[in-house]
Amino acid sequence: MIHECPPQSPREQSIHPSEPNWYAAYTLPGQEWRAREELQDAGLEERFLPALVHLDEWMRRGAEGEPPLLFTRYVFFRTAEDPELLPDRVARTQSVLYVAGASPRRPSPVLNHEMAVLRELCSQDRHPELGPMPETGRVARIVQGPLAGAEGVVRRCTKTQIRLAFTMPILAGCYELAVPPEFVVSVGFLGTKKPRHRGGRRGRSRGAAGAAA
Repeated sequence: MIHECPPQSPREQSIHPSEPNWYAAYTLPGQEWRAREELQDAGLEERFLPALVHLDEWMRRGAEGEPPLLFTRYVFFRTAEDPELLPDRVARTQSVLYVAGASPRRPSPVLNHEMAVLRELCSQDRHPELGPMPETGRVARIVQGPLAGAEGVVRRCTKTQIRLAFTMPILAGCYELAVPPEFVVSVGFLGTKKPRHRGGRRGRSRGAAGAAA
């Protein structure tokens, strides 16, 4: 069972202008790891690359090349710097084309809970697969745990877990994660209105008709 909760804006709660925010840097093809290092050289110390295997673990395995990525051409970094100054900062790199946003000169922060979902996806034992985003369904918000604030569309629901489909503006699809039922509340429906219980209405109509008779 998913409890109801009044809808609210996750973006307003996840972005804090006075605190460091996450941004997504769009890179040249195949240059994600190089961009990660160049961003550090540009003074952006806190970076995240959505690798499915941690770099240290990959090296311990003696594997060749670089760890596989959840998706390509994006490196995330966190900073409290004025967003309007970031395009000039990343221009010092050779591998980053721009910072994702409304336009190349107007970067937009990535929601904190979106970053939490990315980290959780990268820590899964099974590599998650990108699938199509549902067009309709119940929308649920996670209210407990490290993913608190994230919203997704319910794909499957059992007594022990609820599978939610998550997406981000930079993704052309969605990934699924399972969470305990007590961690989520319902906040509305996607692409459809909440179904009405017609049985109760018919019952009341018959009662009214009987009373009139």
